[in-house]
Amino acid sequence: MSETITTNRGEETEPIVLNLDWAALLPDFLESAQEHLRCLGQCLSTLQEKPNDRETLEEAQRFAHNLRGAALMIGFFHLGKLAASLEDFLYQVGENGQTLSAEYLQQFSTTLSRMRQELERSRQIPSAPDAGLPT
Repeated sequence: MSETITTNRGEETEPIVLNLDWAALLPDFLESAQEHLRCLGQCLSTLQEKPNDRETLEEAQRFAHNLRGAALMIGFFHLGKLAASLEDFLYQVGENGQTLSAEYLQQFSTTLSRMRQELERSRQIPSAPDAGLPT
């Protein structure tokens, strides 16, 4: 059974799996992903202090979007799905003009924690990202 991902428009699609040199790509991806998560953490801290800060909300959405794309492209589907859910969540909050309530900030924080855990889990995998992918 093939894994599917959900696009920003709610459409289900199968990811494209490329025949990549994981050993060459993995260190750069892990470093980039770590930086994106650090920046998302900074955005969360800012939004906890200023929940109406639209610029920071949009910045967080961009970081989630970029992480989603990179993770899915290299085959880290679980991390990509988490980043996609955060991106979609932030987009909906921004589109609806909502303030980030304590509940919304907790959702952001929980998703960010899960993304950090997934990245750490990924560091333990020596050759390919998600189990079951062709190598």
